[in-house]
Amino acid sequence: MIFNFTEKKKIIIVGLGVSGKSLANSLKKNKVTFFCWDDDKKIRVKATKDGMPVCEIRKINFNKIDFLVLSPGISHKGKEQHFSVKLANKTKCKIISDIEFIYYLKNKIMLFGITGTNGKSTTTRFLEHILKRSGLNAHACGNIGLPFTEIDIQKNSSLILESSSYQLERISKLKFNIAVLLNISEDHIERHKSIKNYISAKLNIFKNQCKNDTAILSIDDIYCQKISLNFHKYYKSNLIKISTKVKIDDGIFISHSNGKTIIINNIEKNSVIIPKFYLKKFCGEHNLQNLLASYACCKVFGLSNKKFLFGLRDFRGLEHRLELFTKYKNINFFNDSKSTNCDSAKTALNSMKNIYWIVGGRSKRSGLTGIENHLKSVEKAFTYGENSIEFFSFLKQFIATERFDNLEEAYKKALFDAKKMNKKINILLSPASASFDQFENFEKRGLFFKKIVKKSLNDI
Repeated sequence: MIFNFTEKKKIIIVGLGVSGKSLANSLKKNKVTFFCWDDDKKIRVKATKDGMPVCEIRKINFNKIDFLVLSPGISHKGKEQHFSVKLANKTKCKIISDIEFIYYLKNKIMLFGITGTNGKSTTTRFLEHILKRSGLNAHACGNIGLPFTEIDIQKNSSLILESSSYQLERISKLKFNIAVLLNISEDHIERHKSIKNYISAKLNIFKNQCKNDTAILSIDDIYCQKISLNFHKYYKSNLIKISTKVKIDDGIFISHSNGKTIIINNIEKNSVIIPKFYLKKFCGEHNLQNLLASYACCKVFGLSNKKFLFGLRDFRGLEHRLELFTKYKNINFFNDSKSTNCDSAKTALNSMKNIYWIVGGRSKRSGLTGIENHLKSVEKAFTYGENSIEFFSFLKQFIATERFDNLEEAYKKALFDAKKMNKKINILLSPASASFDQFENFEKRGLFFKKIVKKSLNDI
């Protein structure tokens, strides 16, 4: 991978996680002058042993630094801002995230950006799968998979960047050829402080687009509807509106007719019928939005309906997102660990019947607000973790609920109760919470859940 800077740059990397270390290695290979830092002493010691130029931030002259690269998890605003930010703000040093360096790649690529409160991982992986099945050189990266700096990027490659609000809020020159905004609901307010700031960060995905670029916007929620009405006041790109709920005369939408699911493309004046068999792998109505966004990307990219369906036919879905990973007699086991907020859990609860719901973790500000209108299919809830008492107190007003200290205890009781039932039961882990009370991330939470389920079934 070669970066093509018009002039020599000096860079500071703060946060030596997966993406930070990968960027450091890439800059080193490109012989770019950089320094790095991590607040964790053990990480700094290891980085020094690995030959990285670790340097005390306060000893650096920021007047001579071009970029301060912050790990996505490090804030650059408010009281929580990192001390390096204060030093950078006194100079002309730009504060960016690692994805900004895609702008400086020597090889020209097609860059897709996928964002939204929910569904971006599935859409990113689905689009990658379709493009690869069509024989194209496509790679998912960003907030999913490998850092882009570890991908062998050739000419005519396509990068599909799952883009979080944490990454998008620090965009400077990065431009997406095709940018997708799936949906917006209240999330990450502890970082952004208000829904207005959160939306502003998300909208940066359209920030540098020009008239030859395309913006794909789902209008299925009130926030995105408002954005679509004023889009051309602020952005230059070609707007394609999509919806799974309403007919769009100048966009792309999904229609259900005579038991068939049909994508109606009123831009190209054609349609495509989605075979029922293909949709069985897409558990939940929310996945129609992911499918529709991927379809719109494919049409802009020039792929035929035939190639789109070819990719859809053997797509297996995403791990940790409404993942039906095993069955036992009358019981299905779903791993929806990626459900880190209430809206995502609502989607899961609306996707099946006879639910034994395992829920809990570290609360976000929105908590379970509004979930009471989505509990008709929940037979019983099992709360656990840091917010177990809070969630128990709320849910017991509406449904049978029990409280536990940890995930394993909650699961064991759910299984015990489910085995006594004479009907189909869906045991669903959909935490509606961050994982950080008991797990490093939602992936490790999901893997732990799958492990204890399989062990318990082996012991029966």
